[in-house]
Amino acid sequence: MAAAASTENDRPHFLLLPGLSLGNFFSKAPEFRGLIQDLKAESFEFSLLGARGNPLPDQSAKQIVHLVREVEGPIVIVSYSRGSLDALEAIRQMDTEERQKIQLWIALQSFFGGSPLFNDIGQKPDALHQGAKFVLSALGVSRALVTELSSSHRETELDRARQDLQALVESIPIHIHMGSHGDRKLAWGYRWLWRVFARQHLPLLKETDGILHREAMRLPHSSSIGGPLEFHWPNLSHHDFSAIPKLVQLSCSKALSMKGLR
Repeated sequence: MAAAASTENDRPHFLLLPGLSLGNFFSKAPEFRGLIQDLKAESFEFSLLGARGNPLPDQSAKQIVHLVREVEGPIVIVSYSRGSLDALEAIRQMDTEERQKIQLWIALQSFFGGSPLFNDIGQKPDALHQGAKFVLSALGVSRALVTELSSSHRETELDRARQDLQALVESIPIHIHMGSHGDRKLAWGYRWLWRVFARQHLPLLKETDGILHREAMRLPHSSSIGGPLEFHWPNLSHHDFSAIPKLVQLSCSKALSMKGLR
Protein backbone atom coordinates (compact mmCIF):
# COMPACT_ATOMS: atom_id res chain seq x y z
CA MET A 1 0.00 0.00 0.00
CA ALA A 2 1.37 3.41 -0.91
CA ALA A 3 2.23 5.73 1.95
CA ALA A 4 -0.25 8.50 2.61
CA ALA A 5 0.73 11.84 1.18
CA SER A 6 2.21 14.27 3.66
CA THR A 7 -0.18 17.06 4.66
CA GLU A 8 0.43 20.51 6.10
CA ASN A 9 -0.82 19.21 9.45
CA ASP A 10 2.13 16.79 9.57
CA ARG A 11 4.48 19.74 10.04
CA PRO A 12 4.81 20.75 13.67
CA HIS A 13 3.68 24.09 15.00
CA PHE A 14 6.46 25.60 17.12
CA LEU A 15 5.53 27.05 20.49
CA LEU A 16 8.28 29.40 21.72
CA LEU A 17 8.37 30.24 25.43
CA PRO A 18 11.02 32.89 26.25
CA GLY A 19 12.68 33.88 29.49
CA LEU A 20 11.91 36.92 31.59
CA SER A 21 10.71 40.03 29.81
CA LEU A 22 12.57 43.09 31.11
CA GLY A 23 10.20 45.92 30.28
CA ASN A 24 10.77 47.93 27.13
CA PHE A 25 14.51 48.24 27.65
CA PHE A 26 15.40 45.16 25.64
CA SER A 27 14.09 43.64 22.44
CA LYS A 28 11.36 41.03 22.71
CA ALA A 29 12.61 37.46 23.19
CA PRO A 30 16.14 38.09 21.83
CA GLU A 31 17.11 34.50 22.65
CA PHE A 32 14.83 33.27 19.84
CA ARG A 33 16.06 35.71 17.17
CA GLY A 34 18.09 33.14 15.20
CA LEU A 35 15.54 30.35 15.65
CA ILE A 36 12.70 32.55 14.39
CA GLN A 37 14.74 33.34 11.28
CA ASP A 38 15.21 29.60 10.70
CA LEU A 39 11.52 28.84 11.19
CA LYS A 40 10.47 31.59 8.78
CA ALA A 41 13.01 30.44 6.19
CA GLU A 42 11.62 26.88 6.36
CA SER A 43 7.97 28.04 6.42
CA PHE A 44 7.16 26.58 9.83
CA GLU A 45 4.26 28.07 11.75
CA PHE A 46 5.12 29.29 15.24
CA SER A 47 3.69 31.17 18.20
CA LEU A 48 5.74 33.33 20.56
CA LEU A 49 4.23 33.53 24.04
CA GLY A 50 5.22 35.62 27.02
CA ALA A 51 7.41 38.14 25.21
CA ARG A 52 5.50 40.96 26.91
CA GLY A 53 4.84 41.02 30.62
CA ASN A 54 5.77 38.45 33.22
CA PRO A 55 2.73 36.47 34.36
CA LEU A 56 3.07 33.81 37.02
CA PRO A 57 3.76 30.26 35.74
CA ASP A 58 0.20 29.12 36.43
CA GLN A 59 -1.22 31.99 34.36
CA SER A 60 1.19 31.32 31.51
CA ALA A 61 0.34 27.62 31.66
CA LYS A 62 -3.35 28.31 31.05
CA GLN A 63 -2.48 30.34 27.96
CA ILE A 64 -0.21 27.56 26.69
CA VAL A 65 -2.85 24.86 27.22
CA HIS A 66 -5.42 26.98 25.38
CA LEU A 67 -3.07 27.36 22.41
CA VAL A 68 -2.31 23.62 22.33
CA ARG A 69 -6.05 22.96 22.12
CA GLU A 70 -6.40 25.42 19.24
CA VAL A 71 -3.51 24.10 17.14
CA GLU A 72 -4.28 21.24 14.77
CA GLY A 73 -1.50 18.73 14.37
CA PRO A 74 1.78 18.15 16.21
CA ILE A 75 3.59 20.72 18.36
CA VAL A 76 7.23 21.31 19.26
CA ILE A 77 7.80 23.32 22.44
CA VAL A 78 11.00 25.35 22.68
CA SER A 79 11.46 27.00 26.07
CA TYR A 80 14.21 29.18 27.48
CA SER A 81 14.96 29.83 31.17
CA ARG A 82 11.71 30.59 33.05
CA GLY A 83 9.76 29.62 29.92
CA SER A 84 10.52 26.00 30.81
CA LEU A 85 8.72 26.40 34.14
CA ASP A 86 5.70 27.66 32.22
CA ALA A 87 5.94 24.65 29.89
CA LEU A 88 6.28 22.24 32.80
CA GLU A 89 3.19 23.62 34.52
CA ALA A 90 1.23 23.63 31.25
CA ILE A 91 2.05 20.01 30.46
CA ARG A 92 0.99 19.02 33.96
CA GLN A 93 -2.40 20.64 33.26
CA MET A 94 -2.89 18.97 29.86
CA ASP A 95 -5.02 15.89 29.38
CA THR A 96 -3.71 12.80 27.59
CA GLU A 97 -4.92 13.88 24.16
CA GLU A 98 -3.25 17.28 24.50
CA ARG A 99 0.03 15.75 25.66
CA GLN A 100 0.03 13.44 22.66
CA LYS A 101 0.27 16.49 20.42
CA ILE A 102 3.70 17.32 21.84
CA GLN A 103 6.26 15.75 19.51
CA LEU A 104 9.23 17.23 21.31
CA TRP A 105 10.08 19.63 24.13
CA ILE A 106 13.45 21.41 23.90
CA ALA A 107 14.33 23.04 27.23
CA LEU A 108 17.22 25.53 27.19
CA GLN A 109 19.05 26.97 30.23
CA SER A 110 16.11 25.89 32.36
CA PHE A 111 16.21 26.34 36.12
CA PHE A 112 13.70 23.69 37.13
CA GLY A 113 15.13 23.81 40.65
CA GLY A 114 14.60 27.57 40.87
CA SER A 115 16.97 30.53 40.99
CA PRO A 116 19.24 30.90 44.05
CA LEU A 117 19.64 34.57 43.11
CA PHE A 118 15.89 35.15 43.29
CA ASN A 119 15.90 33.26 46.57
CA ASP A 120 18.35 35.80 48.00
CA ILE A 121 16.54 38.78 46.48
CA GLY A 122 13.27 37.63 47.99
CA GLN A 123 14.59 36.82 51.46
CA LYS A 124 17.67 38.88 52.33
CA PRO A 125 16.94 42.29 53.90
CA ASP A 126 20.23 44.02 53.03
CA ALA A 127 20.26 47.11 50.81
CA LEU A 128 21.84 45.32 47.83
CA HIS A 129 19.15 42.66 47.54
CA GLN A 130 16.33 45.09 48.33
CA GLY A 131 17.70 47.36 45.61
CA ALA A 132 17.71 44.45 43.17
CA LYS A 133 14.10 43.74 44.07
CA PHE A 134 13.21 47.38 43.30
CA VAL A 135 15.01 47.27 39.93
CA LEU A 136 13.28 44.02 38.96
CA SER A 137 9.93 45.50 39.91
CA ALA A 138 10.64 48.54 37.71
CA LEU A 139 11.43 46.15 34.84
CA GLY A 140 8.11 44.34 35.24
CA VAL A 141 9.17 41.40 37.42
CA SER A 142 6.72 41.31 40.32
CA ARG A 143 7.60 40.29 43.86
CA ALA A 144 5.19 37.38 43.51
CA LEU A 145 7.14 36.14 40.48
CA VAL A 146 10.47 36.53 42.33
CA THR A 147 9.02 34.21 44.98
CA GLU A 148 7.66 31.77 42.36
CA LEU A 149 11.05 31.48 40.66
CA SER A 150 13.12 31.21 43.84
CA SER A 151 14.93 27.94 44.55
CA SER A 152 13.15 27.36 47.86
CA HIS A 153 9.71 27.64 46.25
CA ARG A 154 10.55 25.60 43.14
CA GLU A 155 12.10 22.78 45.16
CA THR A 156 8.93 22.60 47.25
CA GLU A 157 6.84 22.49 44.08
CA LEU A 158 9.00 19.74 42.58
CA ASP A 159 8.59 17.61 45.70
CA ARG A 160 4.83 18.18 45.65
CA ALA A 161 4.56 17.28 41.96
CA ARG A 162 6.90 14.29 42.01
CA GLN A 163 4.37 11.75 40.68
CA ASP A 164 3.09 14.12 37.98
CA LEU A 165 6.64 14.77 36.80
CA GLN A 166 7.45 11.08 36.63
CA ALA A 167 4.43 10.46 34.40
CA LEU A 168 5.30 13.50 32.30
CA VAL A 169 8.87 12.51 31.51
CA GLU A 170 7.76 9.01 30.60
CA SER A 171 5.27 10.32 28.02
CA ILE A 172 6.98 13.25 26.23
CA PRO A 173 10.41 13.33 24.52
CA ILE A 174 12.43 16.06 26.25
CA HIS A 175 15.84 17.39 25.27
CA ILE A 176 17.69 19.54 27.81
CA HIS A 177 20.53 21.85 26.80
CA MET A 178 22.64 23.97 29.10
CA GLY A 179 25.72 26.05 28.44
CA SER A 180 28.36 26.46 31.13
CA HIS A 181 29.30 29.68 32.87
CA GLY A 182 32.70 31.16 32.23
CA ASP A 183 34.06 31.90 35.70
CA ARG A 184 36.31 29.40 37.44
CA LYS A 185 34.07 28.67 40.40
CA LEU A 186 31.13 27.66 38.23
CA ALA A 187 33.41 25.94 35.74
CA TRP A 188 34.51 23.67 38.60
CA GLY A 189 30.85 22.98 39.32
CA TYR A 190 30.37 22.11 35.66
CA ARG A 191 33.16 19.51 35.73
CA TRP A 192 31.84 18.00 38.96
CA LEU A 193 28.29 17.77 37.62
CA TRP A 194 29.48 16.21 34.38
CA ARG A 195 31.32 13.48 36.29
CA VAL A 196 28.56 12.75 38.78
CA PHE A 197 25.42 13.25 36.70
CA ALA A 198 26.23 12.77 33.03
CA ARG A 199 28.20 9.56 33.30
CA GLN A 200 25.46 8.04 35.42
CA HIS A 201 22.43 9.09 33.39
CA LEU A 202 23.44 9.72 29.78
CA PRO A 203 23.39 5.99 28.88
CA LEU A 204 19.82 5.83 30.21
CA LEU A 205 18.85 8.92 28.24
CA LYS A 206 20.14 7.37 25.03
CA GLU A 207 18.40 4.05 25.67
CA THR A 208 15.04 5.77 26.15
CA ASP A 209 15.21 7.74 22.87
CA GLY A 210 15.90 11.07 24.49
CA ILE A 211 13.21 10.89 27.16
CA LEU A 212 14.50 12.77 30.16
CA HIS A 213 15.21 10.89 33.36
CA ARG A 214 13.23 12.43 36.22
CA GLU A 215 16.40 13.19 38.19
CA ALA A 216 17.36 15.75 35.55
CA MET A 217 14.37 17.85 36.55
CA ARG A 218 16.47 18.98 39.52
CA LEU A 219 19.28 20.48 37.45
CA PRO A 220 20.08 23.94 38.85
CA HIS A 221 20.15 26.95 36.54
CA SER A 222 23.93 27.28 36.75
CA SER A 223 24.64 23.69 35.78
CA SER A 224 26.00 22.62 32.43
CA ILE A 225 24.76 19.46 30.81
CA GLY A 226 24.42 18.24 27.27
CA GLY A 227 21.32 16.14 27.84
CA PRO A 228 20.59 13.23 25.52
CA LEU A 229 22.58 14.82 22.69
CA GLU A 230 25.81 15.24 24.67
CA PHE A 231 25.81 18.77 23.27
CA HIS A 232 27.44 21.34 25.55
CA TRP A 233 29.51 24.51 25.54
CA PRO A 234 32.29 24.26 28.18
CA ASN A 235 33.54 27.78 27.42
CA LEU A 236 30.26 29.61 26.87
CA SER A 237 29.38 32.15 29.53
CA HIS A 238 25.67 32.44 30.28
CA HIS A 239 26.33 36.15 30.79
CA ASP A 240 27.54 36.58 27.21
CA PHE A 241 24.07 37.47 25.98
CA SER A 242 25.23 37.92 22.39
CA ALA A 243 25.97 34.17 22.27
CA ILE A 244 22.58 33.03 23.58
CA PRO A 245 20.61 33.30 20.29
CA LYS A 246 23.26 31.15 18.62
CA LEU A 247 23.12 28.62 21.46
CA VAL A 248 19.34 28.36 21.05
CA GLN A 249 19.63 28.10 17.27
CA LEU A 250 22.25 25.33 17.36
CA SER A 251 20.50 23.37 20.13
CA CYS A 252 17.21 23.35 18.28
CA SER A 253 18.85 22.40 14.99
CA LYS A 254 20.52 19.38 16.62
CA ALA A 255 17.39 18.24 18.44
CA LEU A 256 15.12 18.64 15.43
CA SER A 257 17.53 16.78 13.17
CA MET A 258 17.77 13.96 15.71
CA LYS A 259 13.97 13.62 15.70
CA GLY A 260 13.77 13.86 11.90
CA LEU A 261 11.71 17.05 12.05
CA ARG A 262 13.86 19.06 9.63
